[in-house]
Amino acid sequence: MAACGNSKGPPPCAAVGSKLVYLAQRDLDTAAVDDQTRRLVLDQLPAMRDALVHACTDTKWDPTVRTCMVDATDHASFEQCEGALTSTQREALERGVPDER
Repeated sequence: MAACGNSKGPPPCAAVGSKLVYLAQRDLDTAAVDDQTRRLVLDQLPAMRDALVHACTDTKWDPTVRTCMVDATDHASFEQCEGALTSTQREALERGVPDER
């Protein structure tokens, strides 16, 4: 994951989505949840990743925000990077996948 961003400019939105999945899977590996809950979360990760990538692409997230997210070492620091998004960008992220509403 560390190689996703810095060698050729800022990381693309797809790298941000990959980092989200990586952090979520890592958190899930250490969480005390039953197998059914684990499976439900894992099943939702692709939709969550895709919603994030679309929001990032569609609302043109700043390269520094994308870099911050790809460089995040845990879920809390990843979410802290979201604080630099504009209100329009946060709204697009919160809307997520249109079919879910």
